[in-house]
Amino acid sequence: ERAKEFSGRGTIPKTELERRLENVLDETDAVLTEVGASRLLEGRRVQGFETTVLSAIVDSVSHFRGHVQEIIGMTRQQLGDRYQFHWTPSTPEEGAPV
Repeated sequence: ERAKEFSGRGTIPKTELERRLENVLDETDAVLTEVGASRLLEGRRVQGFETTVLSAIVDSVSHFRGHVQEIIGMTRQQLGDRYQFHWTPSTPEEGAPV
């Protein structure tokens, strides 16, 4: 229901949005658990393109990551100095300044 993805307007409460995201991640985990190696090179037609199961998975993961980065970027922009990292590097190997 791709068109439905772009038709929603208005706000969604944070808890509802978190619940929906958890559901999507749980469903994704269940689907990926069932995909055996023998199916990875099977052909599929996805949104009008011919691809393989493996390529569709890789494309979906990178697409999702892009949206996560957009959300993080917008959140940081809105919160400014109030943005809190859950983790910061503590050693040079992790990326902390020397």
